[in-house]
Amino acid sequence: PTLYQIDGDSTPLNSPATFRVRALRDLPPKSWAAFSVAIKADTLVYRYVTLSAEIKATDAPQGASLWAIVAGVNGAIAAPDTRDGPVRGTTEWTPVQLKVRIDPRAKNLGFGLRFDGGGMIEARNVRLIAAPPITASTAPAAQLYLDSTIRLVRARAYWSDTIAWSEVNTQVQA
Repeated sequence: PTLYQIDGDSTPLNSPATFRVRALRDLPPKSWAAFSVAIKADTLVYRYVTLSAEIKATDAPQGASLWAIVAGVNGAIAAPDTRDGPVRGTTEWTPVQLKVRIDPRAKNLGFGLRFDGGGMIEARNVRLIAAPPITASTAPAAQLYLDSTIRLVRARAYWSDTIAWSEVNTQVQA
């Protein structure tokens, strides 16, 4: 039997999206519904991605959350969510967001909205925003920070005289 009705418009990849999920009947324990999207992660590697939305709940004691999963060849690399967040019971529009770094082993990024239990939730302004990639203009500042950190550790490390710093520099800079 159908437990939930899901309505929506647009897609968070092109413009803000809006979704509504409503429980249609008394639910078995641990029932849930989710809206999800999966994309290739190759253009997002090393970048932070933020998933955000405004969520409103009505008679939803178990609440709603955003989730993401960064997946590699061997399964999940990272899987943040907002399940411990504030959208439970009956709420007004509540901003919710999560941020995840896309690991270089990532092949896909899945993300969406999860609704646990009964009641109704609405989500609006659902967005996926990727931080700008590191470019030639940001690289010098990062290099300066890395170099100063290595100098500091080299000067203060307890066994500094026993470390092959040329090898460390090569490995860290790679």
